[in-house]
Amino acid sequence: MQRTTCRARVAFLTAAIVVAAAAVDGGEQPAGSEPPVFARIDIRAGTDRRTLEGEIVVEARDGGLLLELPDERYEALQPDVILARTDLAAAPAAETPRELGRRILAELPPGFDVHLTRHYVVCFDTSRDYAKWCAALFERLHEAFGNFWDQAGFELREPTRPFVVVI
Repeated sequence: MQRTTCRARVAFLTAAIVVAAAAVDGGEQPAGSEPPVFARIDIRAGTDRRTLEGEIVVEARDGGLLLELPDERYEALQPDVILARTDLAAAPAAETPRELGRRILAELPPGFDVHLTRHYVVCFDTSRDYAKWCAALFERLHEAFGNFWDQAGFELREPTRPFVVVI
């Protein structure tokens, strides 16, 4: 009796796995595996008009968008501010570290300057020597954390963009 019950359970579980696999594989792509959609979006910002380019992360039913910009910032766009949308064939070009530093300086109060390292864009309004000292500290910490996680068995990837520090 136990052997028959065991075989029945195995047969049932096998059938359930086959049905579940067929349902998952049924020609549909798993969620999140769709190719990214890049777009140029013209928006109304107050009385001005701005153009944004980036990857559409979420498109709402009402036409609203969550757009990831090349510098990894997100813009939530309500449908009433979107004036035009043009889909792009490829991702927009990412800023160079120097361009990123210039853009951030434009957003900071006067008196800030920028110092670039391998992994960091350091914007500062302190002495240049202090900014360089902090940047060197950040680089050493970056290397130490990388070594720690590498020794722990984690596979790490180099960042695709520099980290931004404001001092």
